[in-house]
Amino acid sequence: MKPWYDWLLDALAGLRTESKLQDLSSGPLSAATSITGSFDLPTFSQSRQEADDQIRATMVAFMRASVGDAYVYAAEIDDADADPKAGDCSEYMEAMHHRGGLSYPDGCANQKAFMRAREVARPRPGDVFFLGPNARGIPHTGMYEGDSLCIHALGGKGVVRWSIAEVEGHPRFEGWWRHPDLSWPEQDRV
Repeated sequence: MKPWYDWLLDALAGLRTESKLQDLSSGPLSAATSITGSFDLPTFSQSRQEADDQIRATMVAFMRASVGDAYVYAAEIDDADADPKAGDCSEYMEAMHHRGGLSYPDGCANQKAFMRAREVARPRPGDVFFLGPNARGIPHTGMYEGDSLCIHALGGKGVVRWSIAEVEGHPRFEGWWRHPDLSWPEQDRV
């Protein structure tokens, strides 16, 4: 369900059509403003998509810069650390979201619960995947980078890239999820 402010912004975007702007040009603001020619104001969805793309680019850049860093189970990544060198899978996902300006909980189980209602059929850069618990009961998470590649902090190997086929073909693969503050078009939903 859309938050109330999305409805408001959609309604306001509808007011920004050329015909509505032409109607305003003959009103009390016409002396102070001039509406001439044909121009295209961005719609709410275009503005939202541009903002989402910037957030996603920031998150992906952080993870790309982290490839090769060490995996340390339960190591915390400080938000003030511009270039962390170690963490576990959930810490890298938390730090990635924070770099993008999004709140995100600590711990893989909490992260999955947070994302539960936002499962997507096809991932976009910055979307996350979850693997179910291993034999020791430890779940796993990582992100989709784009171009059929994923990045995640893997025990014993550090922060690595896998193909989307390796992730989706993993026996514990549970699916793709999107942060609730990012747009979720109908065609992406499961």
